[in-house]
Amino acid sequence: MMGPRDSAKIPPFDQGVFLVHLNKGREAYRSNDLEGARLEMEIALKYRPDDDDLLNLLGMVYFKLRLFSEAEAIYGKLLVKNPDAFILRSNMGLVLFKQGRPDEALPHFKRAVELKPNYLKAHLYLGLIYRKNGKYGMALEHFSFAQATQYTKEMEEALKRQRESAPPQETGPVPAAVPAPATPAPPPPGPAHTTAEIGRPVPAETTQPIPVVKGEGRPYRAVVESLNKEASEAPETIDLSTRPVLQATEKRFILHHNGFLEIHALGRVFIKKSSLRSYTGNFRFAAVPALHGTTAQQIQEASGTGKLFLYEKNYQTYLFELNQEFVYVEGSHILALEDDLAFRPEPVHDYRHSRRLESFKVYGKGALALLTHLEPLTLRVTQEYPLTILSSSLVAWTGHLYPVVAEEELGGEGDAFNVRFEGEGIIIADETL
Repeated sequence: MMGPRDSAKIPPFDQGVFLVHLNKGREAYRSNDLEGARLEMEIALKYRPDDDDLLNLLGMVYFKLRLFSEAEAIYGKLLVKNPDAFILRSNMGLVLFKQGRPDEALPHFKRAVELKPNYLKAHLYLGLIYRKNGKYGMALEHFSFAQATQYTKEMEEALKRQRESAPPQETGPVPAAVPAPATPAPPPPGPAHTTAEIGRPVPAETTQPIPVVKGEGRPYRAVVESLNKEASEAPETIDLSTRPVLQATEKRFILHHNGFLEIHALGRVFIKKSSLRSYTGNFRFAAVPALHGTTAQQIQEASGTGKLFLYEKNYQTYLFELNQEFVYVEGSHILALEDDLAFRPEPVHDYRHSRRLESFKVYGKGALALLTHLEPLTLRVTQEYPLTILSSSLVAWTGHLYPVVAEEELGGEGDAFNVRFEGEGIIIADETL
């Protein structure tokens, strides 16, 4: 791969010497002769100081030799030219983390998951940093997404002890409602606590969806094991000459002014069966076992080709387009979602009273249809202004938020309990609040 300088402007002799030392450095690196690779690459660097391919390799060599300050300089140089390369962001975070500078590493790992929501290594290190800073809720999110089972259990126990021992907290000011956006743009993904997932992610080579975790998450155990393997922790290379282009989602969900949702199905879609009013074509309907006993148990899999028409009396329907983003949704508010989206149960537990809020994490790229009684409220949560809300009023939320059960009384009825959201993000609430 050529660097930013035009190869035609490089004297033929210098270009030949550069390639000789670069290739020798590559061979030494493949043979695990790190000192030899370093020597050859540093010579090549004199001839081509801005070559991306060389800098990538040299950064990894410095890292494996534990020359972290030299590696930091390399990745800093690459990031100036390629600020939106997720692997470079993660590599810089890793180098800073290894130097005992987690707070400086944090924004790089956060940016990495913004650029690639399913990048497990960045989620794992975000969890480690938040754990170190005592932010157990946020650490739990990232550990559970990375399928770091041991750390996830550790954070769940720490949070449970924290809730049981903490005195009742006073509610901070509740931010004023702002008009609901037509298409919320959720920040990067966060993790969760369960194993059952439904839906099919989009092909990774085009849209880089968040992968479906199968069974107990065995494919990702290597991510956790890499903490004890220096070689596995090493930075990764990226071809800076290519940039994947995300294609726009084909419009398969059409919301009519009279409230009917028209779905153009080309294989499989998930719908609330009780809301189905008519359809054209041939379809087979099947229950989703993972949803049995939850508030989303009416969601069924519709397989076939044709059109489906859904309508829910006394409710309003809202469409959201997710583009490699995520949102948590209370189960009874889900009307339909595309097959390209994955979703899984993510309940919020009130351990003290053995209750829970049946919420689901929906993520990937595709259309999601939600139901509300009236026009929903959109509430913004910031670090300075956490939000306490009745569980019965929650429709959805997204962002760097983590919920904790609060003891304040807000006048709820039945099984409703109070949920306090801390962090930064957006909450969508039913106007019956």
